[in-house]
Amino acid sequence: MSNVEIKQTLTAWALIELQDECGQTLELLIWGEPEDRPDRFKLTSPVKKIVDEVKGKTTLVHTVNSLYRLKGNGLHYRFPVAAYNMLSAGHNPDDVAHFYRSANPYRTVGKRPSQPPRGTR
Repeated sequence: MSNVEIKQTLTAWALIELQDECGQTLELLIWGEPEDRPDRFKLTSPVKKIVDEVKGKTTLVHTVNSLYRLKGNGLHYRFPVAAYNMLSAGHNPDDVAHFYRSANPYRTVGKRPSQPPRGTR
């Protein structure tokens, strides 16, 4: 475990892959609702590392700037890089998926990448 303090615990979260027009992953982010402020949202800086904290219950996400705890299972979305503007403006991933009908949401069931995909910054 890291000596870095956990910035926030996120629930109702989603792993977001931002891809170029060829389908290559450019960035990996987390979108989620803070446990202490479920009426808000958090879009993280780029993900550097994802590790199970308590298998099946909580996950730690190391980003460029912070450390987050994710509770439970989340969703996994692949969006074009242009979708970042909608996500950062406050749209949830389901809204973005409806806008970009080509998005491919699927549930992550205990299977999360331990490292960001190749090609992420």
